[in-house]
Amino acid sequence: MTGDRATAGSGGDPATLDFYQANAGRYADWSQGHAVPKTLEHFAASLPAGAAVADLGCGAGWASAWLHAQGFAVTAFDPVPAMVALAAARGVTAILGGAEALPRAAYDGLWCNAALQHIPRADLPAALARIAAALRPGGRLFLSVHEGDQTLRDGLGRLYNHHREVDLRAALAACGLDTLHVSRAAGQGFDGRPITMLRLDASRKA
Repeated sequence: MTGDRATAGSGGDPATLDFYQANAGRYADWSQGHAVPKTLEHFAASLPAGAAVADLGCGAGWASAWLHAQGFAVTAFDPVPAMVALAAARGVTAILGGAEALPRAAYDGLWCNAALQHIPRADLPAALARIAAALRPGGRLFLSVHEGDQTLRDGLGRLYNHHREVDLRAALAACGLDTLHVSRAAGQGFDGRPITMLRLDASRKA
């Protein structure tokens, strides 16, 4: 599975947001050609039937559309207007905004795939706190980011902050989220850069 998605934090990085706005259609064509990942299937299987689910940093909305087709009440969030339009065209409720736009205690599950890596590192704790607050007690979270220590801009000018497992576990715990499972997958970004995706399943404490 790929490791790219529009930004999803408070404010976001202007150059990254501008890239996705200008290249939304091309990015959508690239991202929608991939099979439904096992991580998304496992996330869906962890939720009750008809659960309220948020897709944070929804990008072109492929995950939102798949979750909607499984019978979940899906709301997609993205801070890029062109991405919100693409997600809405797939038949899901799509809202312009990142983590700051999430309502409190509204969701049984939250899918955040390859999005928080784009926000400034200093903004991560606040974004995770908003995610935790958006989940109902016992709610499930799937979170994936690029693994590592680097802060960089890729060949397309997008900001990336890579993160380590130990740091993410601690940050989630500080927000009242228990990490349930961790996995990794090799992949390739939209710019062709090889990456390792760090993927965490977590649950909000009851």
